[in-house]
Amino acid sequence: MTILSIDPGKTSGWAIVRAGKVVESGELRIDSRKGLEEAQWLVHWLSRDTMVVIEDVGYISAGKVRIETMHHLGVRAGAWACLARQRGLEVQWVHPNTWQRAMLHRGGRNPGRDMLKRLSVARARQESGRVLGENASDAVCLGLWADREMSNHVKP
Repeated sequence: MTILSIDPGKTSGWAIVRAGKVVESGELRIDSRKGLEEAQWLVHWLSRDTMVVIEDVGYISAGKVRIETMHHLGVRAGAWACLARQRGLEVQWVHPNTWQRAMLHRGGRNPGRDMLKRLSVARARQESGRVLGENASDAVCLGLWADREMSNHVKP
C-alpha cells in the first residue's frame, strides 16, 4: 500500500511512502489557486490503493495559538481530505502525539515543540537521504509511522 501523509500547516508538508521507503516528499502552499491545483494534481497522480494520512489538529493550550491560526489549519487539513475523497481515497486522521511518540521520543516525556521539530528534521534526513524543511520532515515521519502501523495490522 502507498501512503500519502500530510502535515497541513500554512505550508503543507507531504510525503509518499511505500513499503517503508520515502518515495517523494515536499512542501506546498494550498492557500492559492495554483497551490490547490498542485495539491489536486498530486492526489490524482496516486493509485487508488493509496491511503491518505493527515495530521489532525492537536490540542494546544490556551494562549499558545490564535483562534484564527487554528481555523486556517483546519481549513487546510479539510482541503486535503476533500481532494483525497474526491479521488476515492481512504483518509485517516492521526493526532500529532501518536506519531511523534512512536517516531521521535519513544513514549518518553514530550520534549517540546522546538525539539520535536529538530528531531523530525533529523529523522526525515536519515530516512530519506535528503535535507527537508520542517513541514516535509513531519510528513515523512507521519508517513513512515502510518506505513509501519499498516504493516503491523496486515493479516497473513
